[in-house]
Amino acid sequence: MERHAESGRPSDRCTTSARCRAVVVATTLALSLAIGGCGDDDQSAQQPPVLALIGNRTVVLGSDLLIAVSASDPEGAPVTLSASGLPDNSYFLPDSGIFCLFADSEEQLAQPVRVTFTANDGSLTSSRTATIRVVRPDAAATIALAVAEGFTLDPIGDHSVAPGQSLTLQLSASGASPIVYRMYPQPGLAPVVTLDPDTGEFRFSPTAAQAGKEFEITFQACVPEGRGCNAILQVHETVYLTAAAVPGSGDCAEKRAIFEAGLPIPVPTPGRYVVQLVNESDVTLLAAANKAFVVGHEPKAVLPREGTWLLGPKSVLTVDIPPEWESTIPKGSVGPVFWARTGCRYDIAHNFAQCETGDCGGVYDCSQAGRTPPGPKSLAEWTFKDPNNNSAPDISVVDGVNLNMDIVPVGPHSDTPVGPVDSHFWLGTANLPLTKCGGDLRAGCPSAFQLRREQLTFFIQGSAGAEHVVGCFSNCGQYKFQGQLTGACPAGFRCAGEPAFDCDPNIATEAGRVCYYWKPFCTAVPEGDPDHIYGRPCTMDADCPQHGVCWNSGNPTAVCAPSAFNKNPDCPPDVCTNQYSQKISFQPPFSLCSELTDATGRPDDCIGDDTFHEVMPRGLTWPNDPQTYYSDAKAFRIVFAPGGTSVPITDSGPIPNCSTLPADYRYAEQRQSCRDVISAGAIFGGARLSPSCIRYCSKDHNVPCVVDTDCQPNNGVCSSDCAIGGCNPQTLHCDSWECKVADGDASNAVLCRWD
Repeated sequence: MERHAESGRPSDRCTTSARCRAVVVATTLALSLAIGGCGDDDQSAQQPPVLALIGNRTVVLGSDLLIAVSASDPEGAPVTLSASGLPDNSYFLPDSGIFCLFADSEEQLAQPVRVTFTANDGSLTSSRTATIRVVRPDAAATIALAVAEGFTLDPIGDHSVAPGQSLTLQLSASGASPIVYRMYPQPGLAPVVTLDPDTGEFRFSPTAAQAGKEFEITFQACVPEGRGCNAILQVHETVYLTAAAVPGSGDCAEKRAIFEAGLPIPVPTPGRYVVQLVNESDVTLLAAANKAFVVGHEPKAVLPREGTWLLGPKSVLTVDIPPEWESTIPKGSVGPVFWARTGCRYDIAHNFAQCETGDCGGVYDCSQAGRTPPGPKSLAEWTFKDPNNNSAPDISVVDGVNLNMDIVPVGPHSDTPVGPVDSHFWLGTANLPLTKCGGDLRAGCPSAFQLRREQLTFFIQGSAGAEHVVGCFSNCGQYKFQGQLTGACPAGFRCAGEPAFDCDPNIATEAGRVCYYWKPFCTAVPEGDPDHIYGRPCTMDADCPQHGVCWNSGNPTAVCAPSAFNKNPDCPPDVCTNQYSQKISFQPPFSLCSELTDATGRPDDCIGDDTFHEVMPRGLTWPNDPQTYYSDAKAFRIVFAPGGTSVPITDSGPIPNCSTLPADYRYAEQRQSCRDVISAGAIFGGARLSPSCIRYCSKDHNVPCVVDTDCQPNNGVCSSDCAIGGCNPQTLHCDSWECKVADGDASNAVLCRWD
């Protein structure tokens, strides 16, 4: 499938904030038809593909136009679609044939837009040119445009489902009535999808032949008008559905084994340890590590032998483990941690890396800065050299996942336990791989638990891939990443922000419901657990606060303990590994999501630890999950995206020039406002959208002003309605940019280089 721009999404605003309220009608008007190839009067000669009639169109300024282009070939040959003459405020998706124009340019009132659509069967072509006229709204259209501002379609996002299974999505739009739903799938998807136009229930049931393939589909909600849709009251979203390859399949495992067999075996310096970081994805990642130490000693940073944290596609980095990172066991020590960052915009010389996942406060060298990331990420946590001279790694996804991960011992090592280690916890053949080859928890992640690119404050509004899922939150991660409630980021975005220990778990409020889930899912207690929430003697679960369980681990006295919360009552031991049913000392009995969600009446508020274990059977999914494994190896591999993934990962690259940002950022005006700071040496700025604004006196909003003296004597000072920055009196747009972002500073704006 042809990909578009950055990651397969249309590269303009039609799929972001505007959501493309679209017109879908069929009109037969004059079109130009051009047929490529040659022939004669022989009716048996090859025929060109047939483009369905498109028609000339009219669209109201401030609304969107969507055209569904389709074609067929008389001989049944596959047909590819293309478009030319596309204006900047439009896009075309050749796989599903969707064209969208966001009619926001008054310049187009005087100059019609002409777009030519072409169908190609490999030998012959057919083309049709549509003329699109943008018109000013009349009185009725003006009213409809006002209603359309509140007409929304709940985000759908990308999804994945295994062949032989069905994915069911519930489309939901609001803000107008009545509403009907439509879909426009690419041809290969059409036979395996259904949509109820009245209820919005969608079903995708891929076949085995479609395994590993990705499909484009556009969903639309609209107010019906005649046989079509109202020309203004409509909204749509284009998403990608994947018929997933079966995780851990023999084919994936074989390909992975062949690839890794060709990698160099890392050799540690004598008496020390070494870790090789392996990227099996098709994009550039930024690897990262923390600054570990034994309590009482100085923290120690590391840097790969290669002298960089850039980890290219199908490449490796090598990290020597310093002696300061060994035996980080005493209380107060900080153990070694490694992870991968995705979707980074970086500048190594100035120590910047603004990453969609795994970000450590905006710096390039996390280890030197001594920072670890919030949000969904897969962490490789370690104790090198325990009292038995073994190492003990684990894969922690307590906060959620950005990429699948595996840990493998390489070089000389024992395949069976050395020292007093239960065989269930030895990093050997019996327990490897720790996660499923080719698996990706972002595929099929429930909508409420997704972290999408558009939810990041530094996502470039109007660029491609707004709704790509970059992370999937765990039960704990979902309720500790709530900065939008604490004021750390604006409403509609996601960022770090954890409830306070004394929060009120009143499920009647949103903040209370977050607190209610956060405490048991994250085993949240103050340092030292002064109230003995966990560890107190008990005889039954009812004795345990905070939805704990009464755990008899084989000791004389049962105690209250936290536990996993599973979605389903039965989880096989090869999925939910090291469970109570295998040995009572391994971990407490599982709890069920319903034990918490029945009180709220919101069953989708829990993703389930068993959901995570489906892909990461030996990943640590909740704070006390017994998933630490031991090995006597001196060399290890951490494999990011083992076996690859079919879910899009945003590529990493240099920080963009500020002038390349979309027009809504109003670069020229913001550069003018920041000119003194730039002249003083500012290299990087922090870009934000620059909305229009109003200047008024603070004590009487009906009195306009430019300076404070305009408000004298009794009307206060000259203020504005800008959430960030002041209202520029010349442009009447908010000066919302950060004029200077110093080297290594964190910014929640779009980091860009002044040019």
